[in-house]
Amino acid sequence: MSRLGWWKMTKGKIMEGVFAINKPTGISSAQVVRDLQTHFNPSELFAPWIESETKTRNKEWHNQRQKRRKQKKVQVKIGHGGTLDPLATGVLIAGIGKGTKELGNFLLCTKTYETVVLFGAATDTYDKDGKLLKRAPYEHITRDMVEKGLAKYRGKFMQLPPLFSALKMNGKPLYEYAREGKEIPKEIERREVNVSEMELLEWYEGDEHEWKAPTEEAGYAEVNVAAKLWKQEKAEPATNRKEAENERALEDFESRKRKMGDDQDELVLERPAKKSKRGLKRKRKRKKR
Repeated sequence: MSRLGWWKMTKGKIMEGVFAINKPTGISSAQVVRDLQTHFNPSELFAPWIESETKTRNKEWHNQRQKRRKQKKVQVKIGHGGTLDPLATGVLIAGIGKGTKELGNFLLCTKTYETVVLFGAATDTYDKDGKLLKRAPYEHITRDMVEKGLAKYRGKFMQLPPLFSALKMNGKPLYEYAREGKEIPKEIERREVNVSEMELLEWYEGDEHEWKAPTEEAGYAEVNVAAKLWKQEKAEPATNRKEAENERALEDFESRKRKMGDDQDELVLERPAKKSKRGLKRKRKRKKR
């Protein structure tokens, strides 16, 4: 369809809904939304939506009698469902107008990722653009070791979210605690994830690729906070410990209960029940008859 034909078909209609964007690398998901607003706000395609939204807001403004406050200029309402890292490329779901209310439905959709893993270094952003947190030997790692290691990441398991992420704790993103070198107020809660499929596509030895780890190192405070998080990753989850303690307590209770029952049975066997005199008299009377 030509551009003119598309314009005639959509002229005067309120354009809103959900659509997909192929996000390029080097740009954040929030920046994608800002760029879309820059293009959509002056566009005639979205003029009917802005006009309709302006009328709705003016009506609400009049009813609420808030004339003293300056009303903000109406812009095309845009949001995104889920987030892609700036380094990542791929599908980003965006919503316009009423479509923003449907974005939550896309958060639970299955997703497919393809990535390159470089052994021997860890960064604060979990990618090659971050600052170096630590180095580790990697010459001993083989493809067979990696294939076996992937097994524990298939299916359902409890995953510890990374400290250097936008997840909030007490209203503050976790990465801000790390950057400031502050300890997090409480233990990060693990989340259940389900990996339906994981496959190793290619394997390169150390001298067969051009990938390199970053050289800029993170500060002492960041490294210290990260070390505590790694310790938590290796430790047994608190929820699992609590469940195990409850199970042990229940087993101990059931064991004591069974033992008490056995002791009572032994007492009953040692002391047989006596027959009442009334019962004996009844038997005698029956014999006389």
